[in-house]
Amino acid sequence: MTDPLGVRNANPLNIRSGQPYEGLTRVIKGFCVFQSPVWGFRAAFRNYITKSDRGINTIRKLISEWAPTSENDTAAYISSVCASTGYGPDDVIALKTWDVASKVCYAQTIVECGAFEQYFTQAQMAEGAFRAGIVDAPPTFVHRVKVTVAAAASSVAGAAGGINEVVQSAQPTVTQGHHTLTVIFAVTSIVLGALAAFWNVRNKIKGAT
Repeated sequence: MTDPLGVRNANPLNIRSGQPYEGLTRVIKGFCVFQSPVWGFRAAFRNYITKSDRGINTIRKLISEWAPTSENDTAAYISSVCASTGYGPDDVIALKTWDVASKVCYAQTIVECGAFEQYFTQAQMAEGAFRAGIVDAPPTFVHRVKVTVAAAASSVAGAAGGINEVVQSAQPTVTQGHHTLTVIFAVTSIVLGALAAFWNVRNKIKGAT
């Protein structure tokens, strides 16, 4: 059985071409193809932000633009999203917030791809929202890793300076060449350890997304 179009294209909401989205690899028959679902979700949330800035603030307004009657059963689409999210078709909603946008995105994914959990993960959606700039999107695993790696890099730099001071105080009579070699070996060991830790984290990220 062939996967739905949105799954094959890593484009959960079947976004059409027209914008230079991050993570876009190519366009097939007018539909965007992304590197991974994270980038597809990011494009969806960027759409929400843009539409919200234009005054699109109800399910009816959103879906009427997203799935016009010339190509879709727009009324059924609106009804499905409303049933899933609990919002009325004309309720004013804040599409730039995580609480609202995540519910709408989840509901639209089901309409576009037939299911959510069968093909995608909440972590992928959250990462896409975070990358898109949804104001209160939860800090994702990837974001926490970036912070950790940055802290590790800072620690390595500090450790290098500390090692240099220790070597100077502990070996005041060593030659400059020996002193430099000792520092290089020590810093190299620290850097290799940090790289090994980063590689393990990278593999976990790939497994999560």
